[in-house]
Amino acid sequence: MILPDLILPSRANQRWKYSGMDSLDECRDRQHFQNYPYPIEYVYNSRGFRDTEWPTSLKELQEAVWCFGDSFTVGIGQPLEHIWPNVLAQRINKRTINVSMDGASNDWILRRIFDIVRCINPKTIIVMWSYVHRQESPNTLLDDEQRKIQSSNDTHYEDMQKWLIQVSELKKIPVKVIQSCIPDFCYPDSPEIIWNKVKDTSWPSCPQTPQELEDLPINIKTELQKILLCFDDMMILLRKKLQTDIIYINERLDWARDHHHFDILTSQWVVDQIENQLRT
Repeated sequence: MILPDLILPSRANQRWKYSGMDSLDECRDRQHFQNYPYPIEYVYNSRGFRDTEWPTSLKELQEAVWCFGDSFTVGIGQPLEHIWPNVLAQRINKRTINVSMDGASNDWILRRIFDIVRCINPKTIIVMWSYVHRQESPNTLLDDEQRKIQSSNDTHYEDMQKWLIQVSELKKIPVKVIQSCIPDFCYPDSPEIIWNKVKDTSWPSCPQTPQELEDLPINIKTELQKILLCFDDMMILLRKKLQTDIIYINERLDWARDHHHFDILTSQWVVDQIENQLRT
């Protein structure tokens, strides 16, 4: 078996009616949950992923499109045919492999992508990044589910900086990679909001690139760095704006049964964007 440790023990070979937030007690809107029109069942393969059994031949594994993410990729609150990896499989008529875990951190996502690249070297990988504040325990004696660390929902700029490094690392691998982000994956202010909070009336308009920030007059840069302490924050957010090839889900077009995750219309929109990048 390739990567025998790539398993979620609590879900292996399980069949559930509800999962996580997708229950009457845990959902965000009980009326929406009760009126949801589609039947849902959570069926997990022998590795504990919400997918059929993975191919056994290396060639099939290499030809498949590998999809990585958290509960938005698991498809919490959605029928199996509504989740974006399955919509993609139908659209492009290729096998997709779903490597996703409820509550997954970006540390876990990146670590598992590197494992797959090292052991399988597939042709195509698609990632849907998770909340940047989530973390993973460094204790390698624990399984993947046990390594999840519950962290604050507050996003800090160092979390954004770490994510930008992860994005950069993923771009270096010799595989076709398409990157996207879950809705609301981070909450920091925009550079403009920070600028408008601290600017003096004599200051120019907000810088739009990291270089423009660096080229500000020395007195403004000094004030941003040493007095207002927001120069680094603005630099991080301006660097994020440069990631124009990443698919950002700015709003959900519909709601899954739990009224937190998205459903088929948003999945179709995501796949539209993925297809556009697959053609390039």
